[in-house]
This record gives sequence, C-alpha cells and structure tokens, in this order.
Amino acid sequence: YSAFLNELQWSLRRLDYTVVQYGSLGLSGDEAARAWAELRPVAVISLGEITLSAHNVATLKRAGARAVITMGPAGVPGAHALVMDQSEVGARAAAHLVERGHRRIGVVVPQEEGLELFSTPRLEGARSVAGAGIEALPMAYSEESAAALAARWRSLGLDAVFAYNDEYAMLLMRALLDEGLRIPEDVAVMGADDLLIGRLLRPRLSTVQIELPTGDHLAELVDRAVREPSEITQRQDLISAVAVRREST
Repeated sequence: YSAFLNELQWSLRRLDYTVVQYGSLGLSGDEAARAWAELRPVAVISLGEITLSAHNVATLKRAGARAVITMGPAGVPGAHALVMDQSEVGARAAAHLVERGHRRIGVVVPQEEGLELFSTPRLEGARSVAGAGIEALPMAYSEESAAALAARWRSLGLDAVFAYNDEYAMLLMRALLDEGLRIPEDVAVMGADDLLIGRLLRPRLSTVQIELPTGDHLAELVDRAVREPSEITQRQDLISAVAVRREST
C-alpha cells in the first residue's frame, strides 16, 4: 500500500502537479474539509483516514477543487470513488482457513485509532464466510498486548487466527510461540499484505496478497477528472485479493 501511494505521488508530479500531504488523522470530516479548502487545491484525494460527507465535498468544490477523489470502502456523493473493499481481504483469509479445516477462527481487531476503516470491513468479510465461527480479538500493536492475548489463548478455544495484517500476525505469532503453542499444529496464523519479511519467518507466514492498480493509472484518472470536470462521478474498484498459503497454515 505504501509503495502504491509513493508511485501515485511520483506519477502526479510527472503530470506537473504539486503534491501536498496534509496530516489529518483525528480530524472530523468538517474540520478536514475546511483545512484542505484553505490550500485552494485543484484536486483533493482523501486516502480514507477521514470520513467525508457530501457537504464536505461541496465545501472543497466551492474552494476551487475541480475534482474530489475518495479512497475507502464506499463512495461519497459528489466525489469520484476509488473503492477499496477491505471485506474481500477478510473473506479470503477466513475462506482459506476454513479450507484448511479450521472452524473456530479469531480475527484481530487493532485498538489503534484510525484503523477501523480497514479492520471493521475485514472482520465483516471474515464473518460472511460459511462455516467460519468468528471471534473478534482486540489487540494493540505492542509486545505487551500480543503477550496478553497469547497468554489466554488456550481458554479461547480457537484453532486459527486472521491477525488483520502481516505486522500484527508476526507480533502475535511470536507471542504464541513463546507460550509454547505450535504453529500451525495448535494455531494456524494468517496475515495480509504479503510483506517480504513474512516470507523470512519460520514458519513462513501465510497471507492475503492484495493487488492494486498502478499509480500511473490512477494519476491519469485524477488528471482527467481535473481537466474534464463533470457532475457525473466515477467509481473504480481497486482491490483484488488472493490467499497465499505458506507454512503458518
């Protein structure tokens, strides 16, 4: 995902746009729209950390934005939508675990603020899979939180876990091993994002590989929206997800 965003920024710069990143975590939609509007941007790309409304989109257009593009699990009226359906990630992970014979599956829900835009649909996607008994497992991204969850694992009656992404999966897997649990014999562990470091672990981490379009393609979409503004907005689905089995499942 980070590589995708970097490529998008470079592609926009090659099209002679000046890219300004605005740290908006913790702002409401109204606060973010007012702050962005003060910059008088020709276009706004909201990466999903802010939940915008149709009113917010109108505020940005009144400030001169010729195009507003949102990235997230759903579109916003008046804005072009780059839809990242995170529920597919959870569904692919749970389906893989069910295919491997697991029925009692924990799903890690990060406690960090701002991640619910990704974690909630991933949890709902896992719950949509037939044959999967899903239990939500709140966990912070810290060794202490992972150790606390691992310490009570045997009492949970779970035989597999989809740990939100590879980073949380690696953290939890280390804690489970420290508790004397075998992977995958006692607990199958599934991540997402297919980070290289997950392939270097022992056991190697199973994951959901997320495929995104190129930054060049999306930069051209933004450029077209700026040059040919229209009241008719477009929707483009960004994500395709594939489960990749390795040694941890």
